[in-house]
Amino acid sequence: MGKKPLHFRISVRFKLLLMLVGTGAMISVLFGSYFVFSELNEYKKNALSIVNTTAKIISANSTAAVAFQDPDAARDTLSALISTPMIRHASILSPERGVLAEYGKRDAEDDALLKQFSALAPGERLAEIFSFLSFGQTGKWQGSRLQTFHPIHLDNEVVGAISLTADLSDMHREFRRETIDVLGILSIIFGISILIASFLQRIISSPLLQLSRTMHNVSESGNYSLRARKTTNDEIGDLYESFNQMLGQTEKRDRELKHHRENLEVLVQRRTSELIDAKEKAETANHAKSAFLANMSHEIRTPMNGILGMTEILLDTGLTPEQSRFAQSVYTSGESLLTILNDILDFSKIEAGKMVLEASDFNLQALVEEVMQIFKTPASNKGLELALNIDDDVPFFLNGDVVRLRQVLSNLVANAVKFTERGLVLVHVLCEQVIDDHLQLRFSIRDTGIGISLKEQERLFLPFSQADESTTRRFGGTGLGLVISRKLVELMGGHIGLESEIGKGSIFWFTCTFKKGDETAVPKPAPVSKKLPVEDTPKKAEAAPREVASKSDLRILLVEDNPVNQEVTLGILNIFGCKADLAENGLLALEAWEKNNYDLILMDCQMPEMDGYQATEAIRREERKRGAATQIPVVALTAHALKGDREKCLAAGMDDFLPKPFKQQQLLDILEKWVGFKSKENKVDVTAEKATETPDEGTLIDQKALENIRSLESPGNPGILGKVIEIYLQEAPQTIQTLRQAISEGNAETVRQKAHYFKSGSANLGAIKLAEICKELECMGKAENLRNAAKVLEQIDEIFPKVAKVLEKQSSTDSKR
Repeated sequence: MGKKPLHFRISVRFKLLLMLVGTGAMISVLFGSYFVFSELNEYKKNALSIVNTTAKIISANSTAAVAFQDPDAARDTLSALISTPMIRHASILSPERGVLAEYGKRDAEDDALLKQFSALAPGERLAEIFSFLSFGQTGKWQGSRLQTFHPIHLDNEVVGAISLTADLSDMHREFRRETIDVLGILSIIFGISILIASFLQRIISSPLLQLSRTMHNVSESGNYSLRARKTTNDEIGDLYESFNQMLGQTEKRDRELKHHRENLEVLVQRRTSELIDAKEKAETANHAKSAFLANMSHEIRTPMNGILGMTEILLDTGLTPEQSRFAQSVYTSGESLLTILNDILDFSKIEAGKMVLEASDFNLQALVEEVMQIFKTPASNKGLELALNIDDDVPFFLNGDVVRLRQVLSNLVANAVKFTERGLVLVHVLCEQVIDDHLQLRFSIRDTGIGISLKEQERLFLPFSQADESTTRRFGGTGLGLVISRKLVELMGGHIGLESEIGKGSIFWFTCTFKKGDETAVPKPAPVSKKLPVEDTPKKAEAAPREVASKSDLRILLVEDNPVNQEVTLGILNIFGCKADLAENGLLALEAWEKNNYDLILMDCQMPEMDGYQATEAIRREERKRGAATQIPVVALTAHALKGDREKCLAAGMDDFLPKPFKQQQLLDILEKWVGFKSKENKVDVTAEKATETPDEGTLIDQKALENIRSLESPGNPGILGKVIEIYLQEAPQTIQTLRQAISEGNAETVRQKAHYFKSGSANLGAIKLAEICKELECMGKAENLRNAAKVLEQIDEIFPKVAKVLEKQSSTDSKR
């Protein structure tokens, strides 16, 4: 991480001055601090020495007075302190009499201490005296006041104490005066150091400033003949010499450049003449090559036209099998020779810079499908699956050179089929980038062929090269196809490359830039599925422009987690001729919606992972974020709608509400309302989850509901009823067990979800009584009141085995038909 530049400028002169002055200031502060600290200690030491000496004298003279408890003698002893003016107060303390004698005037501190001492009992005073003596000879300092205590001994025993209070104001004044004098002297010294520093920094800064001015003058004037005048014989002088040497070298270089510029015109004229001669020779050679290729093209194509034309006529005549085989070999060889000729001419044209791209509107899907159809038979003969995948965001109509795009795509698909013995060849088209009216497409051709090593990939796009020279004999080819493709792709503003591994196949890809085309110029085919086998793809797109109401173009997303409901609803849509995709929860629905263009979403409300409400809200948020002009219609599907469910669906952003069970006519009305769909088939009332009429009491299964499901079967989709019954009977026991566990644990939400799920599947198969019991259990879960849930579950345990038995019998009967 680099250093941040300073936002202000500090001169060298100031830096030097600051360095010298700072050093002097630091020394002055350290010396002054040391002096003051030393003087203060000396002052205290002297004052304490004077007071201690006086105390020792008084203590020695007071022994007799204290021993005989003689106040007068004690006062006489203390009167000698009159010769020591600094002693403001003195007192002799004895254990028997308290304050035996005093001298001077008490202050507040003395008065409080002596009163406290006198108030003690005689036995306690000696202990207090020892407490006073704990101060020792250090004393107690308070500003200019010093109080000390000293013992009075008799036969090495403490019989009393002397308290001395000294006033050191005079000594304080003397200490302050001396301190001020010293600080004044230090200030004078500091001022002198500033003057000296100012003079000394000029010795260093002046030559540097002079050198800086010289450098500025050279920079402004560009005159490298100027020199800096050396004034010192030190490192700064060496800097002067180095700078002058640099100026000398720069001046020499300028002279050489000036001399070179003077001769450059002559040199340029000579080189230009040589280049013109070389260019004329190259153009002559290129013209000769072009003329040769043109002549060769004419000379070769003329007989080739006769060979291919007559051979094709010959094949239509009555030939023997052997003759037909010979003639077919001639025709195939002629086509191969013509392909080689075309490659050589294209390569020559590209090398000469004569290749010019044309621009026209074309239908991308029709073009790709047309290329795929060319290789349908070769792929089929080898047992290869040939598939196409065009992303939904890729426009149908583009503007560009359709011939060259077809040439590149055909070349790569041909190679993929040629070098793949078994497996798959997949063509994938996606949109990489859109800028204004231009877009960049990426084409990838994936195969499961022999693969290419890394070493061989390096020379794969070189002229007349193949990945392995041995493959030339085995597979044929000039090795020009890929290099021509690379040149054409670059002309179309793209790149080409590959990813491959030996034995695992290859992925060749290329990008091209196109303009958006005019959709009125060419017809628009039907939408392409995610993976479309070529055998099912029309050779040419002849469909009219898409209308939302046409059955072939209408695309619906069914979001449903119940397998039974999935089969039934998809069966109804299949009868209508509608194309529908399936998503088993809200998360999968979001992924499908983002990748595809749907006209309508049929959304179940209660699903795992993400329910229908959350999925719809997410879709609406994304539509607002994208600024979509219109919203995709979302129709809610929910079984036995409870009170308030419709409002909840509409509040989540859904457009309509289709309660389960619904009839075929109801779903048809929804399609007609939201996408303008009209079915040409008869409108048969088919119930998705239960029959119109409630069965008589005691009837386990509504047979009409089973007949409605059976009516969904078709030659291409048989056995729907048996499949639905099988799924239902497989899942029901686990669902009942989950309900039992949730009730025992008091998990109301799980009870609600599983009861709703079981109710939907049961109603779909006509088990109306069982569905009603599940609905009751669902309501308990929703109300979070499971008090009677166990009893309701007992009813389910009683009726389900009977329902299962009837359904098994029905499934067995259907399988024998």
